[in-house]
Amino acid sequence: NYTIAQVITEYHVLRQVICDVLEETAPLTPVEREIIICSLEQAVNDAASQFSDTLWDIQEQFTHTLAHDLRNPISAAKTSAQMILRKPEDVDRCIKSANRISVSMDRLDSMIHDLLDANRIKAGQGIPLRFLECDLDLIALDVVEELNFNHEGRFSLVSSGPCIGIWSATGIRRVLENLATNAAKYGDPHTPITLTIEQTIERVSVKVHNQGKPIPKEEQAVLFKQFRRARSAENQAGWGLGLTVVKGITEAHHGIIEVSSDENT
Repeated sequence: NYTIAQVITEYHVLRQVICDVLEETAPLTPVEREIIICSLEQAVNDAASQFSDTLWDIQEQFTHTLAHDLRNPISAAKTSAQMILRKPEDVDRCIKSANRISVSMDRLDSMIHDLLDANRIKAGQGIPLRFLECDLDLIALDVVEELNFNHEGRFSLVSSGPCIGIWSATGIRRVLENLATNAAKYGDPHTPITLTIEQTIERVSVKVHNQGKPIPKEEQAVLFKQFRRARSAENQAGWGLGLTVVKGITEAHHGIIEVSSDENT
């Protein structure tokens, strides 16, 4: 999360601190000062080189993942279109294939939106959202019902009833869908996943709970950072952007997002 300019600035600050501390007892000789300056300059050069290599690796990995993930929905849509062309007289098959094309295009559109919104967040811009009065409980119920079609009824909603507020319905839906699909993707298969909405007069809390191997503490801190993923998720396809967008949308609602993962939760 640092730029190369910030890295260099940190080393300049370090150099000044070292000199100031050493000169508290006696002035540095020209040779001593030269040794400090040369050492720090070499450290800056090494850091810049490592920064460049790391950035190149990230970009290469992202390009590879981007091409791989975009190819999946495109290939699925192309295959479905070919099935329609082969047997246009089979109405039922054509309807199923058309539905698959629609789902693939929706997936592609969602991925592109995640990329654009993550770039807006990185640039310090907000995600464009439209806030209107709506019921968060109904949004969550709709998300759960849709997810259960593809996940064999694994999802359930626990809520005390209507939760009226000024929300971005589209944004809230993206948050819930992203968290819920991640819970299914990275948790133990065929185990239940629960969405819980708790509300008081002052605040609303939304929790997504799944079962699976705990995420180590040191990896939890990177989950919401752009292009960063837990080691346990490195073998899974994905851009590492979804949770960045989730965090951005949550903060646009003046909320906070946290992760809790251990043997007991």
